[in-house]
Amino acid sequence: MNPLAEIINRPWYIDQAEATNYAWAIKALMDGKLVFEAKRKDFEPIIQSVSHSLSKAESTSSQSKHQSGQIAIIPVQGPLMKKDQYCGPVGMDTIGRYIKELDKNPDIDAIILDINSPGGTVSGTSLLGKTIKNTSKPIIAYVNELAASAAYWLASQADEIIASDEKAQIGSIGVMLSFMDIQPFWEQQGVKFHSIVSDLSSDKNRLFEEVRKGNYKEYKEQVLNPLAEQFIDTVKKTRADKITDETIFKGRVDFADKALEIGLIDSIGSLDFAIERAYQIAETKEAKASVNTASITNQTNSLSMKKYPAIYAALGLETLETKDGGSFLNEAQLDKLEEVLTGNQAQVDKVAGERDKAVADLTAAQDAHAKELESKTTEISKLTEQVKEKDDQIAAIRKSGGEQSASQSIVAEKDPDQKQGDEFMKGFLACGGDTAKEMEYLRKHNQ
Repeated sequence: MNPLAEIINRPWYIDQAEATNYAWAIKALMDGKLVFEAKRKDFEPIIQSVSHSLSKAESTSSQSKHQSGQIAIIPVQGPLMKKDQYCGPVGMDTIGRYIKELDKNPDIDAIILDINSPGGTVSGTSLLGKTIKNTSKPIIAYVNELAASAAYWLASQADEIIASDEKAQIGSIGVMLSFMDIQPFWEQQGVKFHSIVSDLSSDKNRLFEEVRKGNYKEYKEQVLNPLAEQFIDTVKKTRADKITDETIFKGRVDFADKALEIGLIDSIGSLDFAIERAYQIAETKEAKASVNTASITNQTNSLSMKKYPAIYAALGLETLETKDGGSFLNEAQLDKLEEVLTGNQAQVDKVAGERDKAVADLTAAQDAHAKELESKTTEISKLTEQVKEKDDQIAAIRKSGGEQSASQSIVAEKDPDQKQGDEFMKGFLACGGDTAKEMEYLRKHNQ
């Protein structure tokens, strides 16, 4: 990714004042008058040994026998971008790699993020935040002057946030688009722009063109607002029980003394204090881990996979530890179970929808057949009446006696057919009727 294009065209989690301060650098870059020399070592992790007096190792040696007394400090400086910047600072991907490597290093007890940043690009922030949150070793966010926007997102995922002094600045929880339309400049230089979009791609670049025209509403609704909601939700998940002033989520920046008062940070102190605090958390975690290990060894047993096969399958486990008659899941296992249950519910909803449609179709078919049966029953009743009428006529003719008239001759000729017709009607009524035979019968007996 071209860093200049990243600066000009992408949404940012960054403080507005800091973004404006870099306008001169962007102009100089465009004019080719600004060149940076990369100093990668300035952004690499620093390993700091903790002194005995600072770590209080003498008094806690029984709990920290596995600790090395070394803390890793990772610089998180300047505007943050996903990839390494050509002009110096490493990107968030590289910072994430540093954290993972140090988290696996047995010689490192804890990690400190030395933060002095106005924020950065949306791209890369969420992923690095998850890396920080999922780190097994203690990780402290040390705000060394400024942690705004994306930088605060990252800080909020650490175990604790410590500010360097009362006037360090913290906040700017929000999202903005830093957009510079350079097309008019190039058009003045004689460059002609053509934008040709496929007939099948009517929405391609549409939002971008609306922004260029000054129509920002749809871009805010579809891009910026969802990003801001994600930012706020992420901070609330880790610090909801600490933050007491919801107005901080509107994007303002507070000094550290105010930020401490409303729960944005946990304390104020020097870097040495942050190192000591990181080491203390590491000691506490190790002590708890030792106790838990002993407890599991002495007091727990494994539940059989056969007893709860669905749960074990969902979690990908073969055994589940129990303690004091109860089973406990860690956060990762709970997340996995939630994911599986949510997916199962989606499948249930889909099948239930298909079932409801089948029931509706069956009901509609039954209603249609009922109406058809009612219609046929009415027809049969009418035909039965016609048969009765003919029977009455025949009876009347036979009763009159005397010389056989022409009409009686007709009746006499019809008698065999009448008998056959009677038998036919009995069969017709017993079988539910047959339209073709019915019509044949009527034709024969109405001539």
